[in-house]
Parts: sequence; C-alpha cells; structure tokens
Amino acid sequence: MESYKKLYAKTAPIDLLAAQLSDDAVQLTALKLYPEFEKYGLLFPANPELSAVDANVFWHPDHFSSAVRFHVLEVASVRPEARPIKLSDYPAKRSYFKGADGSYHARFLGAGFWFQLHCDDLDLGSEDVYIGLEFNHAKGREKRLKTAALIFGILDGSLPARTNIHTPKRADLHRSAALVYDIRSSGGSWKDAIEAHFGKKYLIKNPDKFEYARTIVRNHYLRAESQLRGQFLKILNQTR
Repeated sequence: MESYKKLYAKTAPIDLLAAQLSDDAVQLTALKLYPEFEKYGLLFPANPELSAVDANVFWHPDHFSSAVRFHVLEVASVRPEARPIKLSDYPAKRSYFKGADGSYHARFLGAGFWFQLHCDDLDLGSEDVYIGLEFNHAKGREKRLKTAALIFGILDGSLPARTNIHTPKRADLHRSAALVYDIRSSGGSWKDAIEAHFGKKYLIKNPDKFEYARTIVRNHYLRAESQLRGQFLKILNQTR
C-alpha cells in the first residue's frame, strides 16, 4: 500500500520506548499520538518493510469483531484452584503496548495463533500478574465469548497449541498463494503452478486458457511474496 509507505516515511522518527520484561515479553510505550494511522487500522506506526511480528503491529480494537477487554486482578481475589489467567504463563511471544492516550494493549503470538487484548490505563512492572476478562455489553457477545473460550483453551491446554484461531475470511486465497509460491520458489514452472492450482487436466481441457491461468497464479505468487515481505495491511484488508 503505497499511501501507507509514504505516510510512514515522512512520519519518522517514531517515538517509542521499549523495555524487556522477560525473555519472551517486551513493553512498548508510545510518547505521542499518531491519529493519522488509525485509518489504516493501526494504534501506532508499523514499519511496512518488516513482518507483522517484527514490526510490533498493534491493531486498533475497533477493527476487530471480537475484541476483549481485560483488567489486572488484586492478588487477594485470586483463587489458584480456579486456574486464573496469568500473562507470563502463555506459550507465546508477548508484547505490551501503552498508547500516549493511556490505553493499554497486549498481543500474544504463538505456534499457530495470535490474539490481542486491551484495557484502560495500566503500567506493568512485571507480567507476572493475573488478569480478568470483561464482558460489559451485549453487542457481539457470541464472538466475544468464543474468543474468551479460545484464550482460556490455549492456557489450560484444552485447545491444541497449533490450532489456527484467526483464519482470514479469504483463507482459500492465502492457501493458494502459499502453494504457488512454494512451487515457483523451488524451481517449478508456471505450468506446474497452474496444474497445482487448477488441477492436472485443466490445460489439457482448456489449451487456450494458459495465459489466463498464468495471470491468476502469478497474482497468487505476488500476494504470497508481499505477505512474506511484511505487507500486513493487505492481510487486514482481506480479513475485515
């Protein structure tokens, strides 16, 4: 997305403080607001040349259909037998982001899953805290409850670690793109990619459709290539 790249380039330097909380967790603090990035769905400018993991991408909660709020529990209210949620227990890379407006967000990236929580003003000196999830309005409750169940399932082991939680609405496009990219990057021809995507007999039955089919699989290849280069905004556009 060229408009985003141009905006990011003229916005630098980005005011962000980073503090390592543990081997798998970092806290990021924004020193100013960047409202011009909200139209792209972001809380904070993210480097478009990096992957979504390395760029510390934090999406604005308004761009999720099942955003869940959390709060830190008082130690006295925690019952260990109830297996409460402890942030540092998650089998994931954890990033915590505090916006200049006081909002706070937690992002978890694990094997086959990712999710993001948000809350009000908060500063974590340590991630060894217990949290509670909030459901304070009825709108979208089905999706929120499903999201909460997944969050608990990852932690208590009832959900396999490699369960694909967030699947894009056009997941078929992502699968096709990955298939074509793997074939081409390993030395396969466009014909090989076409047969893998459309079927072995497609070109035999449609000999006049080679150029059409090559255009389709070439677009799949370019989609996969752009995602590998970190153009995470395209993924957001396909999942909203």
